[in-house]
Amino acid sequence: MKLLAERMANLGSENAFRVGDDIRRAEQTGVNVIRFNLGEPDFNSPPFINKVAIEEISKGNSHYCNPAGLDSFRVAIARHLTRTREVPVDPEQIVVTTGAKPRLAML
Repeated sequence: MKLLAERMANLGSENAFRVGDDIRRAEQTGVNVIRFNLGEPDFNSPPFINKVAIEEISKGNSHYCNPAGLDSFRVAIARHLTRTREVPVDPEQIVVTTGAKPRLAML
């Protein structure tokens, strides 16, 4: 029994993965590239961020959060928008995603 339809083979890979090959070729020719592909930065996270992450994991904070984003973060965003844009925004109107592609897929 086939688990996937044969047409799945026609999908290929996402274009974001192909950009990596272009980046490697550019770097090999001496081009200084700042990577913005696949959300993978070309630098390590700062030590103060690592420290907080380790502390939170040690406290057991290692599970998924609300799919719309952390409530405290959404409240902060709503307050900021209300204050700086003078538009009343409720935290329930805020959705935080990990990047643009997941959100675009939700439209």
